[in-house]
Amino acid sequence: MAQYVVRDTVADLVRPLGPEPRGGSPLILDVGCGAGGALPLLDLAFSPRALLARDIDAALLHRAAREAAPRCRCPVDLAVASADCLDLRDESIDVVLCHALHLQRRAAGWIGLVRATGFAIDPASVNAPYPWWSRPDFGLREFLGRPAPAPRDPMVVHFIARKR
Repeated sequence: MAQYVVRDTVADLVRPLGPEPRGGSPLILDVGCGAGGALPLLDLAFSPRALLARDIDAALLHRAAREAAPRCRCPVDLAVASADCLDLRDESIDVVLCHALHLQRRAAGWIGLVRATGFAIDPASVNAPYPWWSRPDFGLREFLGRPAPAPRDPMVVHFIARKR
């Protein structure tokens, strides 16, 4: 199931961006990369100049180095790091992918947090999907031909934030 979730997440991330960030060989940071499932997908979607993959779990990073990084065309820099203490220069990253599972917030909370740190978010770039894996029935109702349950206050949100 994890690979389907990652595939859908990367597709949802790419959709609102349009062609602009993909044409410039961006530097992409995947925070909480785990075993690196998103790395080859990010590589295909964005053609980055490099992927920086950070996770707090060294064993998962070893797996990412063995299984995911070799499938990427661009250089992949894997390192053990916590999301709250990244050693990166200001304004050095073009695209950030972050799955903050232990820091669950509602979509409005994430948007407010990012805006408070000096970023502008175009409302047209905000995408709050209601993916099958986040629904109480894991999409079973739709699979059976019944209507999907009404979306609740979204926990999943994708948006484009630009430094003001």
